[in-house]
Amino acid sequence: MTYLASDLVQVLDSKWPVHIPPFDCNTCGKEYVSVACWSPKAEDLGRVAVRRPYKVIQTWRTVMLGD
Repeated sequence: MTYLASDLVQVLDSKWPVHIPPFDCNTCGKEYVSVACWSPKAEDLGRVAVRRPYKVIQTWRTVMLGD
């Protein structure tokens, strides 16, 4: 899944060690995180799914980039 760094900053403690995943993978349950810097293009809006906090900060939902 893709998360926005600005959302993760709001959810995670600023002292969280960078090398430790903040939560398990939703698909496989393993503690694994891959971090990459990505700049979306105009054509990505409405086409790329990202996980965003929803209502309660610990609950996530999948939305299209730009929503």
